[in-house]
Parts: sequence; C-alpha cells; structure tokens
Amino acid sequence: MKKPFSIFIAALMLTLSANGIIPDKTNAADVKFTHKEWSGKDGTEDVFAVNREAASVNPVPFQDDESAVNAVWDYNAREKSDYLQMLTGADEDWELTVVQNEDKAAPFRWGGFMNADYKGQPGDGWKTVQLPKSWTCQDFDFPIYANVVMPWQSKYNQWVSCPNAPTNYNPVGLYRKKFTLDSSMKGNGRRTYIQFDGVESAYYVYVNGKEVGYSEDTFSPHRFDITDYLKDGENILAVEVHKFCDGTWFEGQDMIYDGGIFRDVFLVSSPDVQISDYTVRTDLDNTYTNAELQLSIDVKNTTGNTLSVWTVEADAYDEEGNNILNGASAKVDKVNGWNKGTFSIKTNVISPKLWSAETPNIYALVLTLKDDKGNVKEKVSTQLGFREIGYTPTEVDWAYKVTTKQWQPITINGKRLLLKGVNRHDTDPFNGKAVPQATMEEDVRLMQQNNINAIRTSHYSNDSYLYWLCNKYGMYMMGETNLECHALQDGKNNDAKAKFYELAMDRTDTAYQRLKNNPAIVSWSIGNEMGYTSNPSDAGGMFRDMIWYFKKHDNTRPVHSEGQGNAMGVDMGSNMYPGSDWVGGNGGNGKIPYVMCEYDHAMGNSVGALKEYWDAIRANQNMLGGFIWDWVDQSRAVPLTKVNGGWDYYSESYAHSNLYSDLSKGKYFAYGGDWGDNPNDNSFCENGLICPDRTEQPEVKEVRYQYQSFWFSPDGNMLNDKTVSVYNENNFLDLSEFDINWKLLKNGVSVDSGTISDAECAPLTKAKIKIPFTLPEKHYSGMNSSSISQLRLKMLIVSSRQELKLLTLR
Repeated sequence: MKKPFSIFIAALMLTLSANGIIPDKTNAADVKFTHKEWSGKDGTEDVFAVNREAASVNPVPFQDDESAVNAVWDYNAREKSDYLQMLTGADEDWELTVVQNEDKAAPFRWGGFMNADYKGQPGDGWKTVQLPKSWTCQDFDFPIYANVVMPWQSKYNQWVSCPNAPTNYNPVGLYRKKFTLDSSMKGNGRRTYIQFDGVESAYYVYVNGKEVGYSEDTFSPHRFDITDYLKDGENILAVEVHKFCDGTWFEGQDMIYDGGIFRDVFLVSSPDVQISDYTVRTDLDNTYTNAELQLSIDVKNTTGNTLSVWTVEADAYDEEGNNILNGASAKVDKVNGWNKGTFSIKTNVISPKLWSAETPNIYALVLTLKDDKGNVKEKVSTQLGFREIGYTPTEVDWAYKVTTKQWQPITINGKRLLLKGVNRHDTDPFNGKAVPQATMEEDVRLMQQNNINAIRTSHYSNDSYLYWLCNKYGMYMMGETNLECHALQDGKNNDAKAKFYELAMDRTDTAYQRLKNNPAIVSWSIGNEMGYTSNPSDAGGMFRDMIWYFKKHDNTRPVHSEGQGNAMGVDMGSNMYPGSDWVGGNGGNGKIPYVMCEYDHAMGNSVGALKEYWDAIRANQNMLGGFIWDWVDQSRAVPLTKVNGGWDYYSESYAHSNLYSDLSKGKYFAYGGDWGDNPNDNSFCENGLICPDRTEQPEVKEVRYQYQSFWFSPDGNMLNDKTVSVYNENNFLDLSEFDINWKLLKNGVSVDSGTISDAECAPLTKAKIKIPFTLPEKHYSGMNSSSISQLRLKMLIVSSRQELKLLTLR
C-alpha cells in the first residue's frame, strides 16, 4: 500500500556527512586531540565526533549463510562470526582507574597510560575489572540522581553555565585493554573497526599509543576504523572517559548518572569493499496479504580502485530454513575508490507471515555481496518483520502551520494500533546502566505477563539486545533520540539550546540510521522535555528540523514530540500526565491521533484512575494509548555497612525478591542523596511498577487488569446455561489460540475447576463460551447468582514464541 508523502519545507535541512560522502581516509598520525572537546569551551559544543564512522545499522559480517542466519535466531550466535571479536565479557580483563577531573587525568596522559610499556605509580588506583559495568558499581566515584536540575555537584562546582561542562568534579576514567587480533579477522585489504555500544558520556580512544577518535552521545553505538593503528601480536587499547561533557546538557534526564563503559565493546572485520549500511522497508498490499520488500543497500569502497559489475543478493529464511525470496538481487554497476554507492532491490513476497506484537513472525534477512567474478565478498544479516504502519502524514505550510484537516487512526497491518505501554530506563542495582541480558529478558517477560505490549525507551537508544528481544517476542517500541535538556526547557533558554543544533541533528541521524530496520519500532520521537513551543524558529529551528528529519527519511512511521504537542508536523498529539477528562476531549473521528507519552506516575501507592484513562482510550479510535511512568525503580545497591548498619531485609526468609536475591543480602536499594550527591532529587527515581531487582509491586495487578485483551463477564442467565461473555480486544489472535483455566470460587475457595481448550472468539468480536461448572451437591447458604459471579478465569497462554504468560481475568 503506497503511502502519500508530501513535505513543504521552508528551511534547508542540515546535511551531515553520515548522509552521503565517506570521510577522507585518515592516517594514524593525522588525528590530534585538543582535550577540550568535552568542555564546551571556545565553541567545542559543536565538537561531538572526531574520526568517527558515519552512523549506520553497524553490520556484522559472517563467513557463511548458516552463521548469518543463526545470528538472527540467537542474538549471541553473532559471536560465532569469524569477523567479530568481543573485548568485553566475563573472560576479558580491563584495567581501570578513576580520578576526580581532567586536571588529575592529564598526568596519566603525560605518563603514557595509552602505551604498551606504561608502568603506573603506587597509589594510582588501578584495578582489574570486567566490562560492561558502570564504574560507580566498581567501587569508583558515586552515583548522582537528578531529574530537573543538572547533575553538577555544588560541593565542587558552584556555578556551571551552558554550554560548559563542570571542571572541578567531573570524574575521568582511564581504561586499558590488551588484545591480540584473531587470525580470522585478518586478511588482505580487510578493515578493522572498533565499536563502543554505550559510554557515559564522552570518550577518547587510543590504540598502541596513538590518538584514534573521540565521541559524545552516551547511549548510541559508534565505530572507529583502527586498521592502520594495529600491529601484529599484542595491541593496547586505551580509553579516556569523562563522566560529564558539554553534551550532558542534552542528557538532562530523570535518571541516575554513573560513568564509564556500560555496554559492549568489540571489533568487526570487514572487507575493503563492504556493505556499510542498508535500509529495509516492507510495503503490504491493500488486503495485507502480499508484500513488496524494498531494500536500499550502501556499498562502500575503501580501496583506491573503481569497482564495477558486482552484485548484491538478498535471501530471507523462515525458522524452518525456507527461503521466501527467489533470486532477488541488484547490480552494483560502479563505485569509485574511496566512495559509496547506493543500490536498490525490490521484490514481491507472496503471503509472508506478518509481524505484530501479537504475532511476532520474524525472518532472517541475509545480504550477500559478490565481486565481478561471482566470489562472495561479504554476508550480513538482520531480523526481518513484514508489517505496515498506516497513518496520515501531517502536512504543513511554509510557516510550519498544520494544513491537514482530517487524520485516520494509526494502524498496524490494517488494525488499530493500541499501545499498552510503559517507559523504561536502563537501570540495574548492581551494574548501573549496564543491564545484563538476563535482566532485559526478565523485563520483557514480566511486561508480557502483565499485558504490557509497548515500551518507550525513555529517552534514548537502548542496548541492541532489547531491540532484538522486542522484535522476536513482540513488543511495540517508540524509538527515541538521546535528547533531553530539562534544565534548559524554559523558552528563555532558546539561545543556549540553539548552540547544540548540530549535536541534536547528529543524534537524530544516529538514532534513525541505527534503529531504522527494527520492526518493533512503530514510531519515532525526537526526545523529551526540551521545550514547549509551536514556534518553528525556537532553539535555532532544532525541534522543527528534528521532526522533519524523521519525516524526510522515513514515511513509514509516524513522528512524536510531546514538546510540540500537535504542531510543526508531528503525526500525533501528545501530553504528559493529563487528566482522563482531557484525554477524552482529544478523542474523536478525524482528529489527530493522540498518545500519553507519560501518565499515571507509578510512585508509592499510585497507578490509580487507570480505568478512567482506558475508558476514554477505548472509546475513541484516534487514541493510541499511553506509557506509564515508569517500569522499574531506579536504584543502586549499597552495603548496609556504609550507613552504619540497619535492617537487613534481604537476608530475611520472608523477603520478596526476584533477581539478585543472594547479592542483595547485606545491602539496601538506595536513591538520590544516599550517595552523598548534592544536589539530588531524592526518592523521585523510585516510581517503577517493579522493584530494582525486578520484583513485582502490587500496582502491577491493576495494570495487568486494565491492559488485558480478553474481557469476561457473566451472562445474565449464567446459572441456567453456564455461559460467560467474552470480548476479544486482540487484532489478530483468536481465543482458540489459548487455553482457559477456570475456577468456581465460593468465598475465595475453589469448589470446581477445569480447562477449556476449544473456545473461540475472533479478534475484535464478542462471543459466548460454555463453562462446564458443577454446583456443590449441598448448596452453601447464600449461594446465588451474585456469589457465583465471583467466577475467576485464569488463562495460560502458550504462543508461537514458546513463552508462557499468565493473565488473571476477573
């Protein structure tokens, strides 16, 4: 189904190197740091990258189809690629020390900490650590919790003006890692890249004593080409990390600040002619039966020679190994030396299994690059989901005033998209921002168990594993740019915000280029709490151009920005924490779709009025739903010995715990101020539906009930014909997909029970089902229809994902 795409642009969009030209080849001796890049001084707020590769999907090459396909079904199977070498993990040792600021870090640079023959001095504080892990969880430094204010510590820095970073307290972590390049990574003409998936917040990279590159943007992966820095045998990688930088002004989020390398670091080896990026689109026909797969593939030539008559081929495999594409390919006619060419494949696919959160059908897409002799040069792969988001693109005039008068509801595969969502931060009590894979798995499992089907990644790109999980197991996602400047949110700070225009556009480009192929992402967001304005010129046109960057680059997903409400061309209206009456007032046929990007603040004894919100949402087709703030209490575990003892709750036999039950003994979960941080926002980080160790809190039960998709109610003649009415709110799943475990309760005690395996109720319809209960032979006193209406149904759902979800319906 072709989507109309009309843009009326009054201002020239920023052109980034990431969007086209390959940067000139940089020799190892050419990169020189000023060591002011992080500071914000002398215009360095515009310096957020030095010798960094252009943003992309960051492909990992594989040696054959089998390894490429297996990496789609099993995320960690990527490590079996001959061309990927992990530098983080349980068996990888790093050296780390953390000092108070840049002045104290400088002597380490002068002393050559980046060199192989470096010998530290006694008292330098070096420790052997394993990564990824925030350094505040490795006995260095301390966490800081801030919401509205910037995390600059008043004890050290009384006044820090925008765009500067603090200088007195701004810890610097110095990392050293020895590695030897695997033999499989080497080869004639191959290029070696190092990728950092997440570093808080600015970092310098050295290899074998030489300056490689610099980057800001805490939550986004970035790559550097280190080919010309490597040597045979052992190499030394050194990384200098600054906890704060000028870019932290646009990471002013409601979160705990830690510091350090908190996501994976690894090496990737690619051929000198390589697939550097690719974009996947799936366009369904009007009946949502067949599809056109549209691929745009960038081929980068890092040699000095012109290539011609190469080919790129596409295959897509289901889990049984069937290839649903037949000979899909494109000619790579010509790519000049040190240049990039873009080539397209379009192919029809008959009756693919469609992707949605209810039916997350995934294929393994494999792209193969062959040279002019037919030799395989490279293979890359990704998760492929066939799905289509239907929406009305909002149009504007020359002044960015909205000209669209009527909107259609936002749909997925032709059915109304309903987001039963939560906001989620990267937070772990024992690892900081480094959330282990098992913890991310538990997050998704608990969400699905409690009928949550959507995540807003507040407010940045998350770990790649979370996107993989959401694609595989079915969760809708709002993909967010790493941008929030809460402390500068007021309109009087527009000039200060405008200084970061280039940084904002870079982060927007990075978020899009990295995340664009994930079927789970159903909408884009430019970030959070930067300014409430409908003036397109505010902040140097930053908000306007971020919105239109997404609209220009991707007409298959709607764009959200709460700060702009329904102005400047956003494709949905949005509010934080509106009343249910306000929500209802935004409903109506033809009105712009509406979402609560944050609502029902889950702090303490809260999460009330969910029914009133969802009554309003369910009553209006233009309503998208909302994202509760938020999923998990932010905290860091602190030993009780550091606070002179106290109640060791987690050592008690009755303690409620989920993950980390043994690690939690002798500790408590701390919040703002408990680490000596000042200023801080105290316990305002404790507003999750679950505890830091992923133990469910009582309010989750109300969320589970209001977010459910099967609604049971007793029929008026229930005693006579033993029927129950059911409404199926799912878009694609029939009730027959599930078993219904039922119980007949009297005063909370089961007097009969059973399982129904053949009940039917089509999506978005009502039906009646028989419940074959038997009343006790001797009726209890007071047994009547009202007491029998305490029928409680539990459904044990076994989906095609082989995941168990328990839904309690009352």
